[in-house]
Amino acid sequence: MKKFLIYVDILGFKNLPEEIAKNTKFYEDTITENFFTKPFRKRIDEITKEENIKLTNGKSEIEGSKGSDNYVLFVNDIDRVFEILHKISTIKIPHEDYGYIQMEIAVGVKEIDESEDIEDWINRKKTKQFLHEDIINPYKKYKKEKDGKSTEETFIVITNDFYNELENFNKKKFCEEINYKEKHFYYVKKELIEREEKISDFLKEIRQSRSDFSGALIDRIFVKPDEYDEIKKSLKNNRIVFITGTAGYGKTYLAIKLLWEKYDDEGYIPRWISIGSGSEKEITEVAKELIDIEKHLKPKHIIYFEDPFGKTKTVYERRDVLRERIKAIINSVKNTKDCYVIITSRKDVFEKFKEESYSIEEIEKFEKELNIMAPSYSYDKRKEILEKWAEEKGCKWLKDEKLRNIVFDFIGDKGKLPVPHNIHDFVEATIEINDETELRKKIKVYSQEGEKAFADEITGLYKSDRKDRMLFLSFILVSENFEKEFIKQEYENLKEENFEDFEKILKEEYRVIPTIWGVGEKEILKFAHPSYSQAIPYVLEDVVCRKIFCNVLKELAEKD
Repeated sequence: MKKFLIYVDILGFKNLPEEIAKNTKFYEDTITENFFTKPFRKRIDEITKEENIKLTNGKSEIEGSKGSDNYVLFVNDIDRVFEILHKISTIKIPHEDYGYIQMEIAVGVKEIDESEDIEDWINRKKTKQFLHEDIINPYKKYKKEKDGKSTEETFIVITNDFYNELENFNKKKFCEEINYKEKHFYYVKKELIEREEKISDFLKEIRQSRSDFSGALIDRIFVKPDEYDEIKKSLKNNRIVFITGTAGYGKTYLAIKLLWEKYDDEGYIPRWISIGSGSEKEITEVAKELIDIEKHLKPKHIIYFEDPFGKTKTVYERRDVLRERIKAIINSVKNTKDCYVIITSRKDVFEKFKEESYSIEEIEKFEKELNIMAPSYSYDKRKEILEKWAEEKGCKWLKDEKLRNIVFDFIGDKGKLPVPHNIHDFVEATIEINDETELRKKIKVYSQEGEKAFADEITGLYKSDRKDRMLFLSFILVSENFEKEFIKQEYENLKEENFEDFEKILKEEYRVIPTIWGVGEKEILKFAHPSYSQAIPYVLEDVVCRKIFCNVLKELAEKD
């Protein structure tokens, strides 16, 4: 069982109580008790009344701390650690002429055997001593040698083990590594505490825990797509925006960025409503949220609906309810001052929803697309995303020029790691690799992963009742050299009664672009992105898609 330990004590200076005593005519002992000890104990009491916080009072138990009040807090959750650090480092001296009580704080982490008596473990003297003797005292001595005087300002130091726990924190920017007489620890700048406390509050508001894509890293990992300024402007002007695009292309992360900016810069209250994995329970919960949407649409609020139309198809049996709710959202935003709404959806699902909507034009004017065909992320931007994630995760290959160039050459092919999510997954899988052979193996694996992702997009078509699209795309999967008119003729021959017309599909099908080719300037149909054609082997693993594809192939063979 992992526990985070926070050692806290009032910094042992003597001049300030004496100075306050002169100004207030109280005795120094009274000042110390009423202006320092009591506010400190009161804040500790407030913290320990919260759930999952254990406490030991270390008064007079640590060598060199006789007469002081020092405590060790035992905390289960790392986010709570930063919340507590912020509260402890901002205890006000109850006098208008003075600021905060100066503190000495150390943070560590320990694994505790579940079979042990936790209360007995907490009360062991060595629990406090390892923080005090291993980092508190060494830091004081280090500062005195460096500055020529004892430190008189609040400081926070952390063990190497705790530093390694800060996976989703900006530790490299705000933590200073210190090696002093065989002691190794880190000094934490106060800016980190303030920033991480605000991020923790943001995550609570949107009901997310710390993870790579929850928003914990949003202010340093995010790379703007080309459409970012346009989307932000549209949200500002219309106060509602539909962000559509390919799966894994950064729609959710962009929405979180917009939420964070409104929260961080302007103090808006953010809300994130999602169907999650798409389970029946989650779908039902979102349906309730949509039905009672007005309770969220308030001034100074920004609401994010993630994939309300479903992941692969519209999820509600009564689609008329969803259509009416979207209409209600649009109207409510128009009538509610200072309220903003972001809605994301996969392009295919959103196109299907628009067909059934009360007003295509009304919705289309709010739609902004992240476009993999354009693309939204150029090579330079994909490289920047890759470098940021690799730096954040500490990839060993990033420090080797030859290996770094191999990876950057790899993504020079726009079909390799084409979407931000692929890039993140590749980085996660290569953190410890510093061998060329192993790196090239991973490159090959993740080339296939990207192709599989595009295959999933295509196979999802028939699953969302778009078998006509699957039939249409099968011709281009067979060959990207077929003329448009030839495909049109063969499609019309093979289509089923309820399939859409060829021209309508071609107009809406963003994966395919008409291209003039050859000496005779023939109009052929090609995939707009190479990853679609590279996905063929994985598309054909699906039984239904393989059947549709083989029917097309058979028909073409007979024509030949």
